[in-house]
Amino acid sequence: MVGTQCSLHAFWIKLLNFGIIKQNSTKGVLVQNIQIQIEDKYLDTFLTLVNSLKKGIVKNIHIDENKQNKQAKEYFHSSLAAIEDGSEKLISHDEVWEKVAGHIKANS
Repeated sequence: MVGTQCSLHAFWIKLLNFGIIKQNSTKGVLVQNIQIQIEDKYLDTFLTLVNSLKKGIVKNIHIDENKQNKQAKEYFHSSLAAIEDGSEKLISHDEVWEKVAGHIKANS
């Protein structure tokens, strides 16, 4: 970096001071918390990569499954299964908009 020289340690201290990263202590050992967002389709690959790291590097893995996201996923999968097994039928584009227009008219 031109004009500014900064060691990696000093860089981490600055991040900590600004609250960009958080530092915890686990049995006297300082650890860094990192939050990463991974698309569902890449989660297995990411976890495989993390699990392949040298033992002891990763102290804890927590997957935060948002309750609303989980409900939406369950609804999507059950709806898809119902369409595939024929217990539910798809309606046409025109039928959808007729229903929307009817709903708007009834609730206006």
